[in-house]
Amino acid sequence: MKRFNYRGRSVQGNIQRGQLEAPTQSAATDQLLRQGIIPLEIKLATENSSLLSISALLHRQLPLEVLVIFCRQLYSLTKAGVPLLRAFKGLEQSASHPLLRSTLAIVATELTNGHSLSTAMKQHPRVFSDLFVSMIHVGENTGRLDQTLLQLANYYQQEMDTR
Repeated sequence: MKRFNYRGRSVQGNIQRGQLEAPTQSAATDQLLRQGIIPLEIKLATENSSLLSISALLHRQLPLEVLVIFCRQLYSLTKAGVPLLRAFKGLEQSASHPLLRSTLAIVATELTNGHSLSTAMKQHPRVFSDLFVSMIHVGENTGRLDQTLLQLANYYQQEMDTR
């Protein structure tokens, strides 16, 4: 798989930038179109190139409050038996934080492509910490993803209260 930097326009007309993995440039184009992004530019990423944008500078990391809400919502959806892909698409549409919204869209695409949830989340260290990804991995392997999400929500809530 090759890594591509892209710049595109969302359905709402907003410019979006990011990176994705695909075997070819046309596969990358197809992947963006499935996400609802009209590609304006797709370039092969070099080893040490990182796409830097104004929004990346403004949104360094996801606030703990947003992460706690996300964990609780995903817990409720998985506990209710909602399929993971449908849950992510629903949470993406209702997310108010732009970093979370764009990350959930990419994770949903990765899930569609057959990647595990922990693998998809690991690609977004600004949103999901190593602890978060490891816990999700354990939850996937034990079949107790819902309980893992509740534990994560409680952990981040306690971290927030401590701060």
